[in-house]
Amino acid sequence: MKAQLEAFEGKKIDVDPPCTEDTKTDEKIIPEDSKNSDAPKQEPSVTDAENESSKEEEKCSVPPESTKEEVKTAAKETPPMPLSDSWTFWYVYDMSHEERKKKKGKERWQKEYKLNEIYTFGTIQEFWRLFNNIVNVKDLVPNTDYLLFKHGVKPEWEDPKNNDGGKWVSTLPKDKKLIDECETAWNQLVYLIVGADIDKELYDIINGIVFSVRDKHHRICLWLSDNSEPSLLKKIGDKMREVSKIPKEISIEYQVHKKAIQHNLDNEAFLKA
Repeated sequence: MKAQLEAFEGKKIDVDPPCTEDTKTDEKIIPEDSKNSDAPKQEPSVTDAENESSKEEEKCSVPPESTKEEVKTAAKETPPMPLSDSWTFWYVYDMSHEERKKKKGKERWQKEYKLNEIYTFGTIQEFWRLFNNIVNVKDLVPNTDYLLFKHGVKPEWEDPKNNDGGKWVSTLPKDKKLIDECETAWNQLVYLIVGADIDKELYDIINGIVFSVRDKHHRICLWLSDNSEPSLLKKIGDKMREVSKIPKEISIEYQVHKKAIQHNLDNEAFLKA
């Protein structure tokens, strides 16, 4: 399934007309000679204007109905390629420390973190319909989170399907040399979990993935539902290391959600990949 996902990478699933009626311009055609203010102005001939107008319409005209119908028919004839699970994409933007400093009194400490549910997909075509139309992670502004979870699982510690689990975490310094590594890690891990390209016993306890951008670092987290089998957790962590291609000098550590809720400082010592 991962190979099928990657086969669609970079391909546009939805085919839109190159131009709509709204993009046509009413600007008059000005002959090149008349751009010189010293030269006498010369009105374009009717023939010249018609030729230029015809060229502009050719560039911007909406495809004829027959062409649009052919595109729609082709899309309908492409059989949906279902994924092992449906997935929901979430988005968060929170106030930065600098923004908080500008607030006064209680406003400075008001909780701004708000989950925004964007889109749920269950086929490869729907996956690319989403991913072809979101900002690349390397272009996100600080205090932004991308969250991709199995449908029905809310990306919060307190969700019943997350409560007994934890997450593999890797924090990458915000370095221009690592920006491509960050994007590669995100893309490859998304392909891994959405494409279910992992042993079923491991896939079954993967709930989702989070990519966070902060002022000084990027963070990638792979959320799991169950801590009861450390050997399975370790296999997933090792797979995360292998697939993400995160440099060896950057740690990947496992954190337990319940310890995180309690702000337990010993949380990062559980497992390492």
